[in-house]
Amino acid sequence: MSLPFEPRIEDHRLLTGAGRFLDDERMAGAAHAVFVRSPHAFATIRGIDTAEARRQPGVLSVLTAGDMERAGVGNVAVVGPIPNGAGLVVPLRPALAGDCARHVGDAVALVVAESDAAARDAAELVATDYEPRDPVTDVARAVAPNAPQIWPEAPGNIALDWPGFPRMTNRDELARIFAGAAHVARLRLVNQRIVMAPMEPRGALAEYDAAANRFVLHSASQSAVALRQNIAQTLGVAPDRVRILSGDVGGAFGMRTAGYPEYPALLIAAKELGRPVHWLSTRSEGFVSDNQARDTILEAALALDEAGRFLALDIDVVANMGAYLTQVGAFIATVNFARCFPCMYDVPQIGLRIRCVFTNTVPTGPYRGAGRPEANYCVERLVDAAARRSGIDRLGLGVSCFLEIAGGQPGEGAGIAFPGQSKLLLAIGVQASGQGRRTLYRRLAAERLGIPAEAIEVEHGDSDDGVPSFGAVASRSTMSVGSAVVAAIDAVIEKGRRIAAHVLEAAEADIAYRDGVFEIAGTDRRVPLFELAERARALVREGISPEDLDTRRTAEASRRASARRSSKAAFTTMPAASCWPARSWITRCRAPRICRISRAVCARCRAAPTRSASKASGRPVRRRRSPRS
Repeated sequence: MSLPFEPRIEDHRLLTGAGRFLDDERMAGAAHAVFVRSPHAFATIRGIDTAEARRQPGVLSVLTAGDMERAGVGNVAVVGPIPNGAGLVVPLRPALAGDCARHVGDAVALVVAESDAAARDAAELVATDYEPRDPVTDVARAVAPNAPQIWPEAPGNIALDWPGFPRMTNRDELARIFAGAAHVARLRLVNQRIVMAPMEPRGALAEYDAAANRFVLHSASQSAVALRQNIAQTLGVAPDRVRILSGDVGGAFGMRTAGYPEYPALLIAAKELGRPVHWLSTRSEGFVSDNQARDTILEAALALDEAGRFLALDIDVVANMGAYLTQVGAFIATVNFARCFPCMYDVPQIGLRIRCVFTNTVPTGPYRGAGRPEANYCVERLVDAAARRSGIDRLGLGVSCFLEIAGGQPGEGAGIAFPGQSKLLLAIGVQASGQGRRTLYRRLAAERLGIPAEAIEVEHGDSDDGVPSFGAVASRSTMSVGSAVVAAIDAVIEKGRRIAAHVLEAAEADIAYRDGVFEIAGTDRRVPLFELAERARALVREGISPEDLDTRRTAEASRRASARRSSKAAFTTMPAASCWPARSWITRCRAPRICRISRAVCARCRAAPTRSASKASGRPVRRRRSPRS
C-alpha cells in the first residue's frame, strides 16, 4: 500500500503554540525550587547555614547533603561498562555536595518555596562556608606531575588509562613500524570544550505518590525508560517505583540521555513536602550544570612508506571527564572515538592510548557526534600533514571523508495495542525532539498493515509503557525502532492468523492477511483486523484464547522467534495490572497444549477433530501461499 505525501503530523501543533514542554506542566499546589551552587571550582565545604533562609516568608524547606544521605540517595553517576576498561574509577557524584565542591555550579543546597521569587530570595541567604583549594581546569595540566588531586581514588587524576581494543597493535610492534617508516607525520590537536544551549532549558516537575509509594518525574528526556533506570538506581529503588513522563523536547542532541543531580534531589523534596516541586534552570545556570562535551587533546602520528601507503596510526589522547563521570562520558572518549579508526582509509596497524581525566570542570557527556567528529578530524588533519611531509598530493580535490559509526546496540522495543474504536496504538521508547517520529512510525505501520494512517496513534514519553529503550542517541533510532515496529507488526499478523483461524473455523495455513483483513485464501470469508482485535479480546475474557492482538517486541524478536521454535517454547502476552491497553509484558513459558485449528489453547474445540479450510467452509479452496508479512 503506497501512501500519498502528507506533512508531518507534529508540525501544526508545534507551530501554533500547542506544544507541551516542561514549563507548560502546571499542577495545583506545586512548590518552586532553586538550587544553591558553588562559586568555586574546588573548595572544601566546612559548613552550610540554612537557618536564615528557612525563616523567610514562603519558604517550605531547605535541603542539603545530609537530607540526601538520610533518604538513601546514592551515586548520580550510573556509568556503563567499557570494553577492556577494567579499573575505571567511578567516584561518588552526590545529588547535593556535602564535603567538597568540585566544579563551579556544583549544587550544595535546594531551596523550596511557595513561589519562584521567594525561593530565589531565600537561596541568596544560604550561607556556605567554603575553603577554596587550588583547582585544575586544564586537562593537560591535570595529568602533569604535582597537579592538584581531585579524587584520592584516582591518582594522577586518571579515571581510566585505556589501551584500546584487545585486537589493536601492541606498542612494540608500533614502535618497529614507525622506526622503519619512510615518512612520519605528527601533529597535536585541541578539540575545544563545547557548552550546550538547547532552546528549552533543563527542568523537572517532581511528584511523590504516597499511596503507591512511587516517584513521578516530568522532565524532557531522550527516553523516559532510560532515564527511569538511571534515577531508580540513584534512589536505590526498583524501577517500577519510578515513573518518567516526557512531553515535547526543545533540543537534546545527547544532553538529555541520563540523569542529573537535580532530579533525585527534587524527588526527595516532593516526598518530604507531600506536594509537587517545580524547577526550571536559567540560561546562566545551564552553563554550569548541563553536561558539556569534547575537551580533548590528541597527539597523533601517521607512518607511511616511500610510495605514500599508510602503515600505522598512533593516537595518544587526554580526554576531560570534568569533575564527575557521566553515564557514557568515558565510553565516548574511548570506544566511540576508537571505533571510527581508521575512518575511510586503509591503515593496517593502529595503536591507541586514551586517558580519561578528572578536572574541576562541568562533567562532559554526549553531544552532536560524541567522539566521531574528533576521530575524523584527527585522521583528515594527519593526511594533510602527511601530504606536506612526503610531498605527495593527497587527492587534489579537496575531499574530506567522514565515517559515522552508528550506535546499533542495545536494541529498542515497540508495543502495539488495540484500544477500540478501530484505532491502533503504537508505543515506542525513544523520545522525539524534532525528528518527526510520530509521522515516520505511523506511516511505517500503516504501510506494513495496509490500514489508514489516521487509524494509528504513536505514543512515547511514558516509562510506564514498558517499552525497552536505550534512548534517541547515536543515529540509531530509525533502524532500531523501525526494526522493532516491524517485528511487532509481524507478531500481530502471526497471532492474528491463529485467532482468525479459530474465528473463521479454518486451518491456520489457509489464513492470509492483506490490506487490513484476515481471510481464508481463495474465499470471501474474512474478518477485518480491528474486528478481529475485538473478538480476540472477547475470547480472552471467555477463557477460550490465551492471547489477544496486543503485542510487544524488540528489534531482536526475529532472532528470538527462531530460538523459540527450536526450543518448542512460546511467548505469551500478559496484560498489565494497570489495564492500559498497550501495556503488556512478554514472558517466556513452555508452550501450552495447542489446538490444531486455532493454534491456541481452546477450551471450546480442544477435543474437536481437525478440520481443513475446505471442510470448514463447505466448498473447495484454492490454496495459495500467504503474502509475506
